[in-house]
Amino acid sequence: MGKLCNIATSPRFSLDPPHLIAKAVTMMLRKVSGCRDDDCPAVYVSDRGTAVVHGAHVPSAEGLTLGEGETAVELPPDIVLDAVTALAETSRRR
Repeated sequence: MGKLCNIATSPRFSLDPPHLIAKAVTMMLRKVSGCRDDDCPAVYVSDRGTAVVHGAHVPSAEGLTLGEGETAVELPPDIVLDAVTALAETSRRR
């Protein structure tokens, strides 16, 4: 936990809400939930104060409607609960 990594945000994708739309910038991430390996479900907190999730792609499911440029991922409940705790702690520090 707490591992920092960089990801580049591609300018061809729009992020919602609009104030997060960016031009090819680097985002710093800190893993707050998930396994220690890089190939399993996890949740990260960004330097923007947002959450980034990493999980198994869900291409379709009953009740799921995805907009253009959106994707859904599946996470185990314990990963989500740990992430919520970490996000709450992060927001209290701000």
